Amino acid sequence: MLRNEIWDLPLQQSNILPVLRLSYHYLPSVLKQCFAYCSIFPKDYGFDKEQLILLWAFVSRNFCFTLDVERQDKISVRTRHVSYILERFDVSKRFDPLLQTHELRTFLPIRMSVFLNACSLADKVLHHLLPTFECLRVLSLSYYDVTHLPDSFGNLKYLRYLNLSRTAIKKLPRSIFMLLNLQSLVLSSCYKLTELPTEIGKLINSIHLDVSHTKIQGMSVEIGKLVNLLHLDISSTRLEGMPTVINKLKDLRRLTTFVNVRHATYALEANLKEKAGLDDLAFVWDPKNVVDGDLSNQTKVLEKLQPHTKVKRLNIQHYHGTGFPKWLGDPSFRNLVFLKLVDCKSCSSLPPLRQLQSLKDLQIVKMNEARKVGAELYGNDGYGSSSIKPFGSPEILRFKEMLKWEEWVCCGVEFPCMKELYMENCPKLKGDITKCLPPSTNIEVRECEKLMCCLPMAPSIHELELEECDDEVVRSTGGLTSLASLKLSNVCKIAGEIGQLHSLVNLFVQYCPELKETPSVLHNLTSLKYLTIKRRESPLSFSNLEIEFCPILESLPEGMMPNNTCLQGLSICNCEKLEVSLGEDHMRHNHYASSLTRIFIVGSFPSLMSFPLAFFTKLEHLCMESCRNLESRIPLHSNSRRTSPRGSHNSPELVHPSLP
Repeated sequence: MLRNEIWDLPLQQSNILPVLRLSYHYLPSVLKQCFAYCSIFPKDYGFDKEQLILLWAFVSRNFCFTLDVERQDKISVRTRHVSYILERFDVSKRFDPLLQTHELRTFLPIRMSVFLNACSLADKVLHHLLPTFECLRVLSLSYYDVTHLPDSFGNLKYLRYLNLSRTAIKKLPRSIFMLLNLQSLVLSSCYKLTELPTEIGKLINSIHLDVSHTKIQGMSVEIGKLVNLLHLDISSTRLEGMPTVINKLKDLRRLTTFVNVRHATYALEANLKEKAGLDDLAFVWDPKNVVDGDLSNQTKVLEKLQPHTKVKRLNIQHYHGTGFPKWLGDPSFRNLVFLKLVDCKSCSSLPPLRQLQSLKDLQIVKMNEARKVGAELYGNDGYGSSSIKPFGSPEILRFKEMLKWEEWVCCGVEFPCMKELYMENCPKLKGDITKCLPPSTNIEVRECEKLMCCLPMAPSIHELELEECDDEVVRSTGGLTSLASLKLSNVCKIAGEIGQLHSLVNLFVQYCPELKETPSVLHNLTSLKYLTIKRRESPLSFSNLEIEFCPILESLPEGMMPNNTCLQGLSICNCEKLEVSLGEDHMRHNHYASSLTRIFIVGSFPSLMSFPLAFFTKLEHLCMESCRNLESRIPLHSNSRRTSPRGSHNSPELVHPSLP
């Protein structure tokens, strides 16, 4: 992506997946810019969806660059977007290549290590270099131990996005409020920040303000002047009560608030019920500040925080009331499509969710008192009218850490639109959950010991992931005749019963300590197309690799062969679509050739066109049959006497060196 001329190369000259290339080709031009902008992020970077969306708002067509030691001399005056990986001490010399860029748009440090929490940025960069980039649109100083900003930051007139999260800043300078084009101000986890100046009302173009996890104790009425604000995050602050200034934010669409409300009357003052435009709400209580007397009060507070019926997404966390308010589950909330309930540990049952006809994504985490689930989702639950039709729209269900959950009440297929089911750490749950699901549902189950034994009763499962399961559970997968994708993690061994999965297309095996050679069951998986075998941190290194009769398998696991210096035997038979490349250019970048002593290749592999024998310095046995695209002669080297191939058939005019 960094070298965009790759998109102009003929298909056979690039390594881009055809489907990816095609997808990019037909993207609208504005989305192509967003796609290209991602090139400033390093490989293996875990994207933050919300941050990326904000950054995309300020994308331009110009050049992107990743600042690193190897490529510093290639930076151009035309460079517009720059990122770099954070280091403990970022000295000024590191940024010298930027001195020739005069129209920089993006300055973005990237944190790749979880151990970096307080980095140092040279004063010369902060006070003298950054203020010269007067065309900047995006500026992040996140994770730097910056305590204050220079007044010269007021020169950044075009700045749209400013991220000061996780810095040591104590107070925002007045110069920041001269940035009238600023749209996103991120101050989350500024642990020394105690207030927002009254000048914040000058940022009239702001659409995103995040002051979460700070020590802010009050909100100026001037915030009411931010009439364009769409997203406000005030969670995990020291605010007392719900700020009444929220009522003035008429265009507010998303509110994440830390519920530190002692009296229900304060909650009522927020008047959320009248905010029709607010479609994304998160209520978060402080899990460390709960006393027994607060439980009934929390129920009353949540009752008074009733949102408008047009709300689309609702997230409730660390709520310790003994029950849910009546409005949660009311059929008037016909626009609600997403609901997440986390750590509602005092509630023994779910709200009457069956009445939410539009709900598509439901997530339940740490509802410790719930022992039975099902009646609230369908059937007679004691809520409302029994004439209401049970909802049939959910597409995604997630249950996690339900430690006392024992039974899922189910009567036939209740979720005809269900696409994904995730269940994790529900140790007491048992029964056949698949009766409630359509055949095409993807199911992921982890740490649900009593539930796993029901796998043979679900032959219609298409995708399955098993982690830390005993041999009996792994063997039971042999009865899943429709299974197309199987992922095994932390299992003892690959059971022979897996060979019965004739519909299996994708097999992923990770950390199987007893696996020392290619599983013999591969030969029976006639539909297998994708194979991945890894340790926890890297692909397995086999001493012997045998793959036979996998007619549609296209490639070996990435990294399995190139650096495997333990590989001694290689046998590939009747896998016609498997990519087998042994050309000289390929072998120069691989190390397995120096350890191989035996090679057995049978089949008409289109990609196998040459065999550089000189690279296989320890080869003792060579057999190649029906390799019709192989060139007429195998080039020999002076050390070829060290090899003694036993035979090559149906490959024209291959050289047969004499045995020593």
